[in-house]
Amino acid sequence: MGAFSLWHWLIVLIALAVPVTAIATERSERRTSRQTFIIWVVSVLAVSIALPEVLELIGVHPMTAALIVLPVVFILLIPLYRHYVRRARDAGMGKLIVYLTIIPIVSPFTTLYLMIAKPADGAPPTSRPDIV
Repeated sequence: MGAFSLWHWLIVLIALAVPVTAIATERSERRTSRQTFIIWVVSVLAVSIALPEVLELIGVHPMTAALIVLPVVFILLIPLYRHYVRRARDAGMGKLIVYLTIIPIVSPFTTLYLMIAKPADGAPPTSRPDIV
């Protein structure tokens, strides 16, 4: 079995495939404002940190908790990465910066940059909320 079993590799593959697929398939012309982007990033982080703690508090076995948390986080990654692409589009950048967010060491810097970057044309994105 070793340090990395088949299941570990499968999780790593899914962890890479979900963002790449979400980024590649985002072809709309929609944009995401800084505020909406920050809300999405903070919300996904909060869920991924709080959900295991809540499950532990209510007495769910750690293995069962992992089987609950992983699919929830992977499902949340799809709209999150679509918002990354929309935010990059709003800031006048291409998808390359979003692909860089998949790299763990680079991700905090690209995310922070997208949080503070101004809209490219100075006009705010659509006033309607982003719907995934």
